[in-house]
Amino acid sequence: MIWQNTKVRIAIIASLVLLAIIAYRIYGNIQANNERANRVSQGQNIAVATSFPQRQSITPVMRFAGSLDPGRPTWQLK
Repeated sequence: MIWQNTKVRIAIIASLVLLAIIAYRIYGNIQANNERANRVSQGQNIAVATSFPQRQSITPVMRFAGSLDPGRPTWQLK
């Protein structure tokens, strides 16, 4: 049978131990995340002042960088 081979038995036991360690780490991470979420959800309520929206006109402003010199543009000068 396959269990009679010592190398196979050691490999299977090592695989099971590794799987158990990985499962324990995943479980620990899930528990830590749940505790963190519970602490965050128990935070204090803070009152925030709000106001009604107001209508305003939006006037676009265009700004161009550069020179108004009628000669050569500054990007061509060296």
